[in-house]
Amino acid sequence: MSNIIDAAKTLVECVEFDVNGTMGKGGNGGLISDATIKSAGALRIALSRNGAPAPVAPEVVTEGRRGDWMQTVSGRQFWPLDPRPDDVFIEDIAHALSMMCRFNGHCERFYSVAEHSVLVSENVPPEDALWALLHDASEAYIADIVRPAKRFIDGYRQMEANIMAAVCGAFDLPYIEPPSVKRADNAILADEASQIMGSKPKDWILPEPPLGVRIIGLSPAGAKLAFLNRYRALTEGAAHG
Repeated sequence: MSNIIDAAKTLVECVEFDVNGTMGKGGNGGLISDATIKSAGALRIALSRNGAPAPVAPEVVTEGRRGDWMQTVSGRQFWPLDPRPDDVFIEDIAHALSMMCRFNGHCERFYSVAEHSVLVSENVPPEDALWALLHDASEAYIADIVRPAKRFIDGYRQMEANIMAAVCGAFDLPYIEPPSVKRADNAILADEASQIMGSKPKDWILPEPPLGVRIIGLSPAGAKLAFLNRYRALTEGAAHG
């Protein structure tokens, strides 16, 4: 029950921040922030883990789960609209992200989401490294949507937040993304822009300067191995999916 209370408190704090800000800063004029969406997903996961059913529309129920399921590379079922921590496995995430090219393929050579995730993980404080490695884990189940489109696809951000909440539950991570992960993600985006993208038609206006990391462009097999090796180095025998 305490996890439900904590998740509910976090959601209330996020909503209050969206409306009013804190200490004269922040606030979104009532617009829903990413943090609020993620907090709502975390509360939903907490409720499901404590036996409280999430609202389900009868016409979209399959095997007692909301929506329908996809098959993962390990031969398991995964419900993108009804994700649960018990359905999340590191081998599925590593394989899918290693096969997925960043920028929807619009880069000068193959560069996977898995390689990007390893780089982000290597450039945050140690306590945030596992979160950083898994920061794009939702894309293993609903693909890598380019940033300019993502915010305009109805329901995508909520689906992404729900899956990330399940990922956090599976790997015992805090439900809210650490600020260091967002900074490293944006900084490495600047490295990617300068190293693997073609001539820019216009300035990207990125929020962080580049870190100076080297983009290798690993093969899918190499990226998967690097991702799993990084995961094992960070968990060191801890029991995770």
